[in-house]
Amino acid sequence: MNYPHGASAWLGITAEGAALTALGTCIIYLVFLLTTKIFGARLQSGLTTFDTLMTMLFGAVIGRTMIGPVPTLAAGIVVFATLLILHIALGAVTNTARGDRLLNSRPVLLMAGPQILERNLKSVNTTHTELMSALREHGISDKSQVAAVIMESSGKLSVLSAAHPIDREMLEGVKDGQRIPARFIRG
Repeated sequence: MNYPHGASAWLGITAEGAALTALGTCIIYLVFLLTTKIFGARLQSGLTTFDTLMTMLFGAVIGRTMIGPVPTLAAGIVVFATLLILHIALGAVTNTARGDRLLNSRPVLLMAGPQILERNLKSVNTTHTELMSALREHGISDKSQVAAVIMESSGKLSVLSAAHPIDREMLEGVKDGQRIPARFIRG
């Protein structure tokens, strides 16, 4: 590949180049949204070193793809502005009930009291090792101390202690939330 020479070549971009950069950015953004929807929020959760590595690699590939064949300052500004507009638009869409359901993953119950829900664990691609690690990080030394563990829409694991009754409202929208034993629910 021949790289351009001179300051104007590194700083500038044509109108066609700007339009193609914006279009490419929109396409990559939509592909990333679709991938996240299909594979779930765990993709960005960083639960393991491998997850973190994959996120970094995705970022590098996506960034390079959006900027085009020859990176320029103007192309970077076009990508930045396009991503900002997409982010604002997506925020407006997710502020509606329908948009939230369409774009965000539903929280999933992984433990109901001391019982591990194997099917749900598999559905969010989480291992026993990762689950036990999250329990230890939250100061849980025995599964009997657990009221619930929930994989949130963000991919993070919320550990709710059996020592503190759960307000029923906190479980709205959680897949299988009704499986938490009644003794852990307040009201």
